[in-house]
Formats: sequence, C-alpha cells, structure tokens
Amino acid sequence: MSFHDAVKIALLLGSDTVVLQHRDKDAPTNPGMYTFFGGGIENGEDGRTAAARELREETSLVFDDDALRPIAAYPREGGGTMSVFTLLLPSDDFEVYEGVGKFAMNLQDVLMSPFVTAGTKIAARHIVETRKDTIDVSAN
Repeated sequence: MSFHDAVKIALLLGSDTVVLQHRDKDAPTNPGMYTFFGGGIENGEDGRTAAARELREETSLVFDDDALRPIAAYPREGGGTMSVFTLLLPSDDFEVYEGVGKFAMNLQDVLMSPFVTAGTKIAARHIVETRKDTIDVSAN
C-alpha cells in the first residue's frame, strides 16, 4: 500500500462540536466509520488547496479558501504527511456527496468513540490542543 501526503478537515460548529462524514459500508477504507472530511494531496497542490478541493468534492459547502485554518502537520504512519485544517460553519445545513451522510459530535466524544477512525482521533487531539482555551478539556 502506498502512503502519501493528505489532508483532514474538521468542520466546526461552535467551539467544541464537529461535523463528521459517515462512511458507507462499502467504502474501500474504514467502512461504516465516522471520519473528518479530506483526502490525498494531488501533484502541484499545497495543503490548503487540497483541503478546499476535497471539501468541494465531498460537500455542498460554499466558502472562501482563506477560511480554512491550518492546525497541524505531522508524519503519517508508513510515510507522508497529514495536514489538518478547520473550517468554522454557521450551521450544519449542507449536503454530503460521499458516504451515507454527516453526524455532529462533541470533540471529546470523537476522542472516545469506537466508531471514529484512528486517524480522525489523532487529528482531533491536535484540534483540542490548539483550541484548549475555548474547549472544556477537563474530561481528558
């Protein structure tokens, strides 16, 4: 299996709730699980450009690319880099074009849920760390 650079985008509703994609049961990776939106960085793209493209491919969201806030970049297991971005949403009123839909969840619950992918949990930890001034982290 080949690993490459990729992006994850956490869609924030307020300070501590995120909207996750629910992958369908036939997905090639992590079937039936909940994950942040995202995917691979294509040749010639930087992280923000890839994050914007992925969100436009996977959702009906309309946004300014500059609204994507970089949170972290870290090595992926097996190679490549994962870049994490957040996008603050006014509501969860948008369509999801991949998987079986969307699901809003508290960031603390993301870290604890057996139905959230390991990669999403790693990204969520970075988000919690960078937003600890606005998120109740007493449960950690």
